[in-house]
Amino acid sequence: MYRLTEIMSNDTPLNLIFEVSFNPAGTLFAVTSGQANQVVMFDARTRSVLRVYQNSEAGLDNPHGILLTDKHMVVSNAHNGLRSSSFTIYQLNDLSHKPVSFYETPYQHLREAHSLVLHNNILVVTYSENAEGPGAVVSYQFDDEAGMISGPICRRESFF
Repeated sequence: MYRLTEIMSNDTPLNLIFEVSFNPAGTLFAVTSGQANQVVMFDARTRSVLRVYQNSEAGLDNPHGILLTDKHMVVSNAHNGLRSSSFTIYQLNDLSHKPVSFYETPYQHLREAHSLVLHNNILVVTYSENAEGPGAVVSYQFDDEAGMISGPICRRESFF
């Protein structure tokens, strides 16, 4: 059973929160704010804002999906559906807010990378929008030591 213990107020303009992710230890969580073109990282215990990733230094373009690992934050960029999705990777202990790497999906028709999950260095991404059909699931290799995505490993579009 879950119990609501606190409501976090928001004093910023109305903005959609597309995705929320906790780090594996449960000490941090981050949210993507698409219209504000930013990612906000919080201390999970105090709910205080630790960092705000915003342009121009953050290299975001309509952030959508998000994943926190032990060492990195992976953010998918939807580019307002104008081109294929890309991923921006940040090192969690780097306070500069500058990405350590970028990756663009090689599938030009996959436009909106949504949910991200990591298991045994396999990054699985759902695409909820694309130019040729309703969606896809794609897996990539993710190196959490280097903060690098490679691949893809597998793509399935027939599920949708």
